[in-house]
Amino acid sequence: MTKRKEETKSKPSAVKVKEIIFTCKYCGKNKPLSEMVVVTRFSPPLVACKACDKTAF
Repeated sequence: MTKRKEETKSKPSAVKVKEIIFTCKYCGKNKPLSEMVVVTRFSPPLVACKACDKTAF
């Protein structure tokens, strides 16, 4: 029984993942990648945060 407990303790813990952060070109705020969108109404396509996409474009 003690051998099983030792085996579970020696397993590596879950890997922590850092979130990718971008700076919006229009508002200058740091936002995670999940809040960035590609605005395809223009050529070339622009990358902006969701807030800027709704208000500025």
